[in-house]
Amino acid sequence: MTINYTITTIKRELIRAFATVDEWFDRDDDFLEFKPREGKSVREIFAHIIHLSDSLMGVIDHGGDQARRQAIADKQRGVTRSYAVKEVLFEEENIRNFFYEITGKYKGNTLNRSLPEIRSELRDQLDRCLCHLELLRNGEGVLHNTSLNVQGHDTIDVYQCIRLLSLNLWKYIAILIETDKEFNERT
Repeated sequence: MTINYTITTIKRELIRAFATVDEWFDRDDDFLEFKPREGKSVREIFAHIIHLSDSLMGVIDHGGDQARRQAIADKQRGVTRSYAVKEVLFEEENIRNFFYEITGKYKGNTLNRSLPEIRSELRDQLDRCLCHLELLRNGEGVLHNTSLNVQGHDTIDVYQCIRLLSLNLWKYIAILIETDKEFNERT
């Protein structure tokens, strides 16, 4: 698989995930305040989304900066690299365990952000991810690995971390869809 193909795939997946989450913010207040029999209210779900995506964005921002610095240092030393993007398929069970590890540290709605603030932050995160992908378009994102234990891999590169962010969004989209079904069945 080529670097261009991999990055294009990640971009598409990312844009689609963020756009799908963004649509949920347009729902009426009755839905946004709805709390299913089991689970969290829609507002609490958004708080969880931003909590985990903030954590991952910190890793992505740091990793992207480190990868760019390494690429610049290599170029200054005259080191030529042929980048190979690793394809890691995240299995559902391992992703669920990873999300639990991160969100297990989350203690309720400590963010106290309004929905417009959360929406704006998520849009900013999409822009930042797309900037990282553009700045690392030649494969430099493999130069920095982050210690995140996902599917038995001790480290993942910047591209994989960005993909993990989009998978996080899809996980919560599925929860929102289930919540919507219960919301519609109550009447």
